[in-house]
Amino acid sequence: MDTSAGVASILVQRSYVSSSYSDALVEREKRYPTGLKINEELAIALPHAHVKYTIKPVIFVILLEFPVKFNCMGSLSESLSVDALIIVAVKDLERSAKLLKRIGDLLSKRRVF
Repeated sequence: MDTSAGVASILVQRSYVSSSYSDALVEREKRYPTGLKINEELAIALPHAHVKYTIKPVIFVILLEFPVKFNCMGSLSESLSVDALIIVAVKDLERSAKLLKRIGDLLSKRRVF
């Protein structure tokens, strides 16, 4: 989760999200993990915080040089090593939920990257 906060600090510096975003993202990830196994070669995480922290909408994709551990979506005890982070910060709660679902759906249908 330190990775999420570090990446979020880039969004803070570039004025996409408020200074509280990093802490909110880490706290949300603790309660509602976002690690998602796409296939045998790829796992991602979709860390995000409430829309109230968004200043300018952004979808930020980070390909990690070294995998990091995230808890699996829907489990506080099972983890996986993720290769990429996709951070969605938008200003509309409904749009945020739709985008996150669509990203997950699209990636889970892919067999080869």
